[in-house]
Amino acid sequence: MHNRQTYLNLLSDRYKKIATEAEDLNEKVERIERIKSRLDTKSVAINYLYEISKLLPPEIVITSLSFQKDDKLDLKGGAAEMSDIFKFITTLESSVYFKDIQTRYTTRKKIKGKDVNEFELICPVKKGPPPGEAGLPAGPAVIVAKNEEKRIGHAR
Repeated sequence: MHNRQTYLNLLSDRYKKIATEAEDLNEKVERIERIKSRLDTKSVAINYLYEISKLLPPEIVITSLSFQKDDKLDLKGGAAEMSDIFKFITTLESSVYFKDIQTRYTTRKKIKGKDVNEFELICPVKKGPPPGEAGLPAGPAVIVAKNEEKRIGHAR
């Protein structure tokens, strides 16, 4: 009888330890799922910013960048030459993320004695394939999600 009670106590202790570990793992899985749901990598803003940073030529200076609620990116900036602005638009439209870019305005101004061409672009964003798929390099959102999975010890 004493051996049975000892064995029962041992099993009970093991069960408590396993249940605690299982609860910790479930919390980690839930955390990963919450992160993944927030990081819809097809439309997350950081992917668009990453794409713009890759496509931005040194002749263009971005002065303002904002996202509109209707899946459009408002981009303001300047360049010494008007042709640089039009090349930049063509480059953006070659991306899987930006199509049918609209030029809201282009204006030539003198700033500190230099001619500067200012512009504002409205860039409808496409929910293209996430970086890391379809031949695209992994973008920041994909890298962040994968690193978070590794950090908390649960990679799929």
